[in-house]
Amino acid sequence: MPIPTYNNTGGADGLPPMVRSFIPAPGTLIMRVSGDSMNDAGILDGDYLYVDTKQAARNGSIVAAYLDGEQIVKRYEDRNGSAWLHAENPKYMDIEVAEYLSFHFIGVVVGLMRSLV
Repeated sequence: MPIPTYNNTGGADGLPPMVRSFIPAPGTLIMRVSGDSMNDAGILDGDYLYVDTKQAARNGSIVAAYLDGEQIVKRYEDRNGSAWLHAENPKYMDIEVAEYLSFHFIGVVVGLMRSLV
C-alpha cells in the first residue's frame, strides 16, 4: 500500500490541521506511515514522518526509499559495502537492496508527529 507523501509546495490540503501547522522547510517531505515494520523504533502505523531529502543516509539512520516502486521506511545498514534495509520488528526480514530491480533513496527521517485523536 502506498504511503501518502506531502511536501511544502501547497500539497498539504489532505493533512490534519495540527500537522499542516508544522510544514517543514524546503527539501523536507511529510510521509504518513502505513504498517508496523518500524514499531520497535517507536514509529507506528498512522504516524507522520519528516523526511529530509537533502541529507545523505548514514549507517544506522532511518530512511525513506522507493523499493521496486513501493515507498518504505527502514533502518539503513552498510554491511561490508552492501546496502541493507532493516525493519524494527522481528516478524520482517532484512532487505538487501541489490536484490531488487529499482531502489531510489528519498531521504533521512528527521522527525515524527503522532496524533492522539
